[in-house]
Amino acid sequence: MGQSSNRILACCLVVLAAVVLTACPQKSPEQQVLEARGNYSLEPTGFLIQELEAEEPAETEATPAAVVAEEVAVAAAATAEAAEGEAVEGEEGEGEALDEEMMAPQGPRSVAVMFDLLVRYNATGEALPGVTVEIVHNDPFQKEKGRHLTWAETPGLRKGEERQVPVRLEVDNYEDGDEFSVEWNAFVPPEQRGEYREFGGAAP
Repeated sequence: MGQSSNRILACCLVVLAAVVLTACPQKSPEQQVLEARGNYSLEPTGFLIQELEAEEPAETEATPAAVVAEEVAVAAAATAEAAEGEAVEGEEGEGEALDEEMMAPQGPRSVAVMFDLLVRYNATGEALPGVTVEIVHNDPFQKEKGRHLTWAETPGLRKGEERQVPVRLEVDNYEDGDEFSVEWNAFVPPEQRGEYREFGGAAP
């Protein structure tokens, strides 16, 4: 009688476990990523702008005509320099005009935007290996010039731990006075997840 009761109890437990598993299906990988992103908090530090050097044009083999043209240009430059040496040294105000020209705002150019992110993970369990962050580029009047996705590595981050993560982003339309900010949204629409590495998308 006792063994029969134990068998019935065991069968009931098996059935109950099956019911629980059916009622609470496992989360999909995308749902797990979304839940993990919701446990992050990010705070950027000051942004640093670094000018990128323009690529030098590739050297080409000089033709005879090019050599002659170069010799003529050198001779003309020497003549001009001699004439300049005989002329009266610069007029008043030339130095100031040159200074103003050097201080004039530069046009759009390529720069590297560098900053640190203070990243904090606020949950138990393993953190994501990294998160995709959106960088907003505005002009001095807060008009948006572009949005860029960049990857911040966060492997091994534990609950309550804060880590400083360096980030570098190249922008090709920077002008003096432009500003950058970090926009963090835990939820990513399904149609955009292909651009986020944590969802298996291409690296930003």
